[in-house]
Amino acid sequence: MQHAIAFRFRPRLSARSLFGGQRGHRTRSFGSGRLRFLVEALEDRTVLSGVNFGPPNLFDSGNGNLSVAVDDFNRDGIPDLATVDYYGGAVKGVLGNGRGTFGTPASYSTGAAGVWFVVTGDFNHDGNLDLATANYGSNSVSVLLGNG
Repeated sequence: MQHAIAFRFRPRLSARSLFGGQRGHRTRSFGSGRLRFLVEALEDRTVLSGVNFGPPNLFDSGNGNLSVAVDDFNRDGIPDLATVDYYGGAVKGVLGNGRGTFGTPASYSTGAAGVWFVVTGDFNHDGNLDLATANYGSNSVSVLLGNG
C-alpha cells in the first residue's frame, strides 16, 4: 500500500504526482538551508534525497522501506537518516555530509521481524539519541540505545 503526502507550497504539489506514486516523506534542509525531499521507494529499495529537485542521491535502504527518521545521530550539526528494513528486521543508519548527500548505510538488527516504523528520542535520558521501532511481524517494539 502506498501513501501520498501533500506538501503545501504555492501552487500546491503532491508527492505522488512529483515522484510517480512513491511516498514522499520529510522535508528538511541538509546543510545548505535549501528545502529538500526524502522519498521512499518501496519497490526498488532506495531512498532519494533531492536537492531542490536536482539529481537525487540514492542509497540502499534495505528491503521494504516503510519509514524514515531524520535527526543528528553523531552530534555534528548535520541531519542523518535512519530507515527501516522491513524484511531484514533491521534499521539502516546513514550519516549526512552537509552537502545533501549521505555516506554508506550501516545496518543494526532489531531482533524482530517486520520492522514497520522508526522514531528517535533519548529514551534512557543519557543525552544520546536512541531509536525505537514498531515491529509488525512480532507485535513488539525494539529500542536501540545510542552511544553518542
